[in-house]
Amino acid sequence: MCDDLQTVLVLPHADMHSKWVRSIPRPCLRPVHFVCLHASTTVVARAIFMSLFWMNPLVLLVCWTCLLLCFVDMNAEARKEQRAVLKFMIREGKRPVDCWRALSAAFPEGYLSRSTVAYWIKRFKSGDEDTKDKKRTGRPITVSTQNNVTRISAAIDQEKRQTVSGIASSVGLGRTSVFKMMKKDLKLSKLAPKFAPEVLTQEQKDFRVRLCRMNIASLQEDTELLNKIVTGDKSMVSMREVETKQQSAQWTRRGTHAEHPQKALRTWSTRKSMITVFFNAKGVVLSEFLPQGETIDTDAYCATLKRLKEAIRKKRKDLWLGRKFILHHDNASPHTSAPTLALIRESAINMLPHPPYSPDLAPCNFFIFPRLKSELWGRDFRRLVEMQEAVKLVLRRIPQEEFQACMDSLPIHWMKCIKAEGSYFEGSHLVVDPEGDFGLFFGPPDEDSDSESSD
Repeated sequence: MCDDLQTVLVLPHADMHSKWVRSIPRPCLRPVHFVCLHASTTVVARAIFMSLFWMNPLVLLVCWTCLLLCFVDMNAEARKEQRAVLKFMIREGKRPVDCWRALSAAFPEGYLSRSTVAYWIKRFKSGDEDTKDKKRTGRPITVSTQNNVTRISAAIDQEKRQTVSGIASSVGLGRTSVFKMMKKDLKLSKLAPKFAPEVLTQEQKDFRVRLCRMNIASLQEDTELLNKIVTGDKSMVSMREVETKQQSAQWTRRGTHAEHPQKALRTWSTRKSMITVFFNAKGVVLSEFLPQGETIDTDAYCATLKRLKEAIRKKRKDLWLGRKFILHHDNASPHTSAPTLALIRESAINMLPHPPYSPDLAPCNFFIFPRLKSELWGRDFRRLVEMQEAVKLVLRRIPQEEFQACMDSLPIHWMKCIKAEGSYFEGSHLVVDPEGDFGLFFGPPDEDSDSESSD
């Protein structure tokens, strides 16, 4: 029989010490495969004992596998179904042994053990007829206590820039536990400071708010104000605009294990050229490069303003007639010098006020120059003339709709500055409503103005 079948089925309640098993010769038992079908742990334990006695590795492996299968839990739905059947049989008055046998016959693929059946019968008879498992308390909380959370919070208040390891060392707890309490209980996140052009004083912040209110008031009085603005500034353009790592990132599919792309470490080019750009809602009015070896001073800027007037007369005749255009520039020294201001008065040029240290309110800084340099990233020019021609080509290719959108977004920047109470608002995710926030930014009228109007 052993030579033909080579398999012994160890059924429930099988006795490993029966005469039939003992009668099998020892050489025939070595290649025998034990297959345990729904066997109890006692039967499998006996099989393991016999396999150790016979020193058969294959038998030992199969028996250990069967032992593990005995402890594999059924899924939740099957357990609930058998508990419901068990509750019905208890109401019918069946004995626990009969209940267990009925379950084993009805669910041969997996059924509750005797001890589990006895537990649920006792629970049903006590009046608890819920077939769901009771909620367990779980592992007792020994670290994440309110006292430890308070200590961590106090350590962070003393020094907000320390690391998680430093906090864990100061409070005497594990780094992982401290990090979980910081995220879950204290809901903390570490924010890096953002670079700002200047650390503004409260007086400078108030001045920024006042000028933004003035500009919004001017816009309310003249709805065509944005189309009359001619704004400009200067910026350095390098012959080698180094592409950042983020700009060099490539999309790869998950699981492909593609090689990490490499990029040569390059430095910024020392050869640069300064460009001055003036534009309005219709496009570029004037763009010119400063000759090599020269700097922007009062005389150079006054000469630029004269060329700007001529360019407006030729390209923007609707703004030139009646001097309708409004000049906007920042408060650099050449822009605010006495000769420059005298030239502006002589030419009867209207000015749009601009607060100092406010690049976030200058269209050149948040539109034209970032747009220009984004087109030049990664390009390496051999000659200065090539770079200048490429810059002019990029400026010509910018559509008129983008210039119009830039000017239309200028009031949004004014509103964000007011909402930020004069602070720099870039990266602060402020949301403003251009139509509904006009009244909010002005507030109640001043008492002095009311008294003057009443007089």
